[in-house]
Formats: sequence, C-alpha cells, structure tokens
Amino acid sequence: MAKALTLPKYNTLLNEITAIYTQSQQKAKKALNKILTQAYWEIGKRIVTVEQENKFRAQYGESLIKNLSKDLSQLHGKGFSVTNLYHMREFYVTHPILQPAGVFDWTKHCILLSIEDTQLRKLYEKKVAKEKWSKRKLIAELKADERVYQEEEAKDKPQKKLTLRDVRGLIGVYKIVVLQGMQIKDEKPSLDLGFNIYEYGIKGLSRFVHGDIVELSEEGPLRKATLRSKNDLYIYKAMSEKVVDGDTVWVNVIFGNKLYARRKLRLRGINAPEIGTRAGEIAKSFLKHTLDSVEFVVIKTYGTGKFGRYVADIYYLPGETDPNIVARDGIFLNQEMLDQGLVGLYMGNG
Repeated sequence: MAKALTLPKYNTLLNEITAIYTQSQQKAKKALNKILTQAYWEIGKRIVTVEQENKFRAQYGESLIKNLSKDLSQLHGKGFSVTNLYHMREFYVTHPILQPAGVFDWTKHCILLSIEDTQLRKLYEKKVAKEKWSKRKLIAELKADERVYQEEEAKDKPQKKLTLRDVRGLIGVYKIVVLQGMQIKDEKPSLDLGFNIYEYGIKGLSRFVHGDIVELSEEGPLRKATLRSKNDLYIYKAMSEKVVDGDTVWVNVIFGNKLYARRKLRLRGINAPEIGTRAGEIAKSFLKHTLDSVEFVVIKTYGTGKFGRYVADIYYLPGETDPNIVARDGIFLNQEMLDQGLVGLYMGNG
C-alpha cells in the first residue's frame, strides 16, 4: 500500500522546485540583458552610421532621434525614449568595439555613460564586470568617490566667502586654432568651438591665422571680432534638457551657424546636498523649476572636472529673447542657489 507523503518531504520538494525555477528565471534574465545590451549597441551603431553617411548637421541628428523615438515607441512600446536612444548612440560612440567583458546590465551602462572621462569610465566598467556590482553598489561607489574628491579639493582651497567670481561676456566669440599632429591636410585653420569640437567647413576660415578671435552668428558669416576679450570665449546659448540633481544638468549647447552639442554640466563653485535627502530634493526641484521657466539659458564653461563633466556658470532671465542680454544682465543661477541656502560653497572647481 502506497505511503502518504509526509509534510516535511513535501516542503522539501516544494523548496527544490522553487529554487530550480528561480535560478532559471535569473539565468534567463541575465541572458536577456546581455542580448538587449548587444542589440542597443547595434542600434547605436546604425544611428551613427546613418548620420555620418548623410553628413547630418546637429538639428537633423536631433530630429532623427525624436522621429525614431516616436515611431519605435508606437511599434514596440517602452524602451525607445529620446533619452534611451541617445544612450544607445553614445554607447556605440564610446565603445566602437564591444568587448565581451563590457556586456552587462544596460542600466549600469547608462549610469557609466555619465562619466565623460574615458579612462575613469573604463576603470569603473572593469570593476562592475569583475566584482559583479549591483546598480545600487555602482551608484554608491560613484557618489562616495566624488564626495572624497570634493572634500580633498576643498581642504586645499578653504572656503572664505559665499560669493562666486562672476565673469560676464557675450556669446558667438570663438578662437582660430591650427591643430598639430592630427593628420589635418596642410594644417588648415579650424574654429575652436569648445567642448573639444573643431569646425573646418565654415566659409572664410582660410582668411584667419592661429590665435585670431572671431565672431560667428547663427546666420553667419564669420568675421574678425573687434573690442572683444578672452572673457567672451566659451559662452553659449543652451537649452536645458534634464536636471540630474541640485548642481548637475544635461543641456543642448547651441553654437553659431546652427551647430549644437549635448553635454552634461556641473554648476561651478557650488555643492548640492545628495539626492535622496530632503535638502537634495529641494535643491533639485528649485533648479528644475528655474530652468523650466525659461526658453533658454546662457552658459560659460571652465573646462572639465574629475568625472568629465563640464564646469559651468548658468545665467537666465525670464521673458528675454536676446541671449546677449541674458549673458550681460541675466541672473547668475549658481550664486542665486548659494544665496538661497540651497547649496554649499565648493571651491574645488574654480
């Protein structure tokens, strides 16, 4: 006569089946993440290939991403937001050869893409792959490393006054450079737009020599600047795209002649409380509300910090349509947030 299955044996069987199923789900998820990451790399490659083949200027590249986002979202649902498509594009640009060790969870790649310093990003990629960091662990390590860096920098440059140096200038001013050792035919002059971007195709460049300061409007043409100083360099009109936290934003920088670049900015001289704290959320909310209230801002950049983000001042003026008036008379957002007590003074970035 068959024996009835005892409760302990039944529970053991139940637990074994649950373990097998859970492990299979985890393996399937891991395999799917790897496949999706490879697919996103291929999508980014295809976008860049089309842009290069058609020699897209910036506004057409932006329109391409927006149109793809709309149509792909209708066809396939989530996963094809404008931001995610930009991430796919940047993923291919930063990883032209997709190494097997670099294929891990897509969300981790998106976080790592925020590090513009190539060597630093590669270092973190190796740590994530070797030590199998979780998303939470990666974010915590990035925050901890930057906090230590800021504290060390602050020790060398002690805080004195809660006032930032305010350098005013006008936009549309650039420098002519002749780059050496970059296989440029006949060492022709180029226009240094900042952000490591050089423009060679503007009509009239050959009339200038290395070191000349010139003006370039959105309509053109290029002309030699008069009565302009170096304070006018690296000042741009920009459109706010996304606020990351109380001192970090993504913007679309607009150059003369209808060129643009998407860049991540760290507001110079201030240090916002961390996201997740009440003070950090308040600072982020203030920054977002301010940037959402204007059509554009004016930025002045000062090179990059440790994590590759461009250190910048931001100016705004509600209702104003002339960017040069904003540059001259606009509200200095970095100082405003400091005056409001939303952020602390950070002397590490100029």
